[in-house]
Amino acid sequence: MEWYQNARQEEAVEKILPVSPDLPSGGQEKNLPPAGKSNRWGILIIVLVAVGSIAGAFLADGPEKIFASLTGADKRWLAAGAGCMLIYWALESGCLHLAARKAWPGQRLRTSVVTSMIGQLFNCITPFASGGQPIQAVFFSSAAGRTVGAVEAWGNSVDYLVGVESPEGEEVPNYHSQVVLTAEEVRTAALAQYPGADLSGDPSGWFSQTVENSAGGVASVDLGGVTLTGSEVRTLFGLRSASFSVSWDGEAFTFDVTGYGHGVGMSQYGANAMAREGSDFEEILTWYYTGTEVGELYGAAGG
Repeated sequence: MEWYQNARQEEAVEKILPVSPDLPSGGQEKNLPPAGKSNRWGILIIVLVAVGSIAGAFLADGPEKIFASLTGADKRWLAAGAGCMLIYWALESGCLHLAARKAWPGQRLRTSVVTSMIGQLFNCITPFASGGQPIQAVFFSSAAGRTVGAVEAWGNSVDYLVGVESPEGEEVPNYHSQVVLTAEEVRTAALAQYPGADLSGDPSGWFSQTVENSAGGVASVDLGGVTLTGSEVRTLFGLRSASFSVSWDGEAFTFDVTGYGHGVGMSQYGANAMAREGSDFEEILTWYYTGTEVGELYGAAGG
């Protein structure tokens, strides 16, 4: 799409692989320099951060509560958890090393392991929900004027995935769509997934008690006495989005649908509309991913 082409031209090139401080910019040297004093400073910083984190935990919960939790825990589960973490770290380090060697043949295994451990440290001191980590940049095609939050669509709250206005409209291909189903088609599909639904009466009463979400779509609706989310109805009947209305004309059900996709995160057509109105890629990203910042992942290329 036009917006993506512009964004790719404007944004700085970012490295996916970590840039090791031991490697020169060319990444071709195989004899790496000794660690020197910089490593000692790095170790000291890590120790200070660890001590500060432990002290913060003691101040927040108190030593009695922490010791009670440790002594009351099942040691077998603690050992199993520690073992799983070691396996995870080993696998992550191995994958990182194999990928890094493609770009920097001189990459040492020790450097990959240290990089992985540093990543785990910063995962602990700057957890996903509080900032400092890359976001899960979910996106979809087009919204019915507004996106929805992750908690509305999927039930889990994510700070930066909340509902915002989205400026696309009638210029979107197939922005409005219809799905027409007979009563028998609705009954067959519904009972296959929800056998507890009572669809024995007049079809005009099968759908009831529709609740709207913050974007004007369907948060939930009763189908034969079973409460379904808008996303579940969308999946059940093959609708393009959960922004729909349903009507019965005596012969068939008609679902009138607006937009396309799950509605969470960035709308592609909304982003394109913002770009046409003059917004740059940073403004677009920080609009759809509320409270985020755009930055370099590991510094400038070759740094």
